[in-house]
Order: sequence, then C-alpha cells, then structure tokens
Amino acid sequence: MPPSAKQLEPSVVDMADALLNTLLDYGALGLFAAFMVWQHLTMTRRQHEDQQVGAERAEKMQTKFDEKLTELTGKYEAREDALRERYDKILQEYQDRHTETKDIMAQKLQDVHSMIEAGLGEMRRHYEESRIKEIARQQKGDKS
Repeated sequence: MPPSAKQLEPSVVDMADALLNTLLDYGALGLFAAFMVWQHLTMTRRQHEDQQVGAERAEKMQTKFDEKLTELTGKYEAREDALRERYDKILQEYQDRHTETKDIMAQKLQDVHSMIEAGLGEMRRHYEESRIKEIARQQKGDKS
C-alpha cells in the first residue's frame, strides 16, 4: 500500500521549526536571514494592503470627480440657458422696436404722401382757375 500524501509531506510547523533551527545554527547571519524573510513577507502584505487602499481611494476620487463634473455641467447648462433666454429677450425687444419704428415711418410717409397729393390737387385746381381766368380775359379782350 502506497503512503498517503499526508505522510510524505512534513507538517508546516515541523518545516518552520526545522528552518528556524537551521537559521539559528548560522548565528547572527541566520538571524539576519530570518529577519529579511520576515521583513519581505511583512512588506509584501503591506504593499498588497496599500494597493487595495489606493484602489479604493482612486475609485472614490473618480466617483467624486464624476459627481462634481455632473454638477458643473448642470450649472453650466443652466447659465447657458439663462444667457440664451436673455439674448432672445433682447433680440425680441430690438425686433419689436424695429417693427414699431418701421410702422411709424410708414405712417409718416403715408401722411407726407397725402399732403403732397392734397397740395398737388390744390395746385391743379389753382392752375385750372388761372387758366379759366386767362381764357376769360382773352375772350373779353377779343370782344372789345
């Protein structure tokens, strides 16, 4: 019957004891090597924890950045809408003034046209009267 895998593998505690005894056999150099192994394991664990913390911080910062960007975009769009409304209002006022001025000028032009027509009518009537008087004088002069 073949030996089981557990029987072939020494336990972790036995391996740790054997490793520690071997390192102690080397004196200060062995203790320094043990310290270096311990420091490496500790630093590796800390580095892994720091990476996790850093990733969490980066994710929080990204979330805050996205929220702030959304907020700023909303404020910008609100300001742009207010500016557009103000621009449209001013433009409408100018268009209204232009229309009003155009209507006033058209009315004044019509009034001037009417006065000219009235003046021309009076001039025609006066000219006709003068012509009739001239014809009458000529006929009176012919009879005498």
